[in-house]
Amino acid sequence: MKRIISLLLVLAMVLAVSSISYAASARRGKRVFAKVCEACHVKGSDAGKLKPSSKTMSQWKRFVEKNRHDVDKKVLDEMSDKDRDNLLKFLQDYSLDAATVETCG
Repeated sequence: MKRIISLLLVLAMVLAVSSISYAASARRGKRVFAKVCEACHVKGSDAGKLKPSSKTMSQWKRFVEKNRHDVDKKVLDEMSDKDRDNLLKFLQDYSLDAATVETCG
């Protein structure tokens, strides 16, 4: 009985640690934004007006999940699921209704 409980505890700890490592990261999402999105979304351009604080968290979720990128649908379609999740995390963390404000760097 003790062996089964010990095994279950070890299994629970492994699952807990692995689920944390697979969680989306705003820092990685910022890198995805810089690599994929920033070429068009620069200050002074029409696309530059769209920034993380342009939409609420739920609006960003719908934007990414339903691919509302009107100019080039391939941008989000060709992105890996992990990159898309990280990008969404970054956009939501700095969205209009988020508690944090995006800073330089």
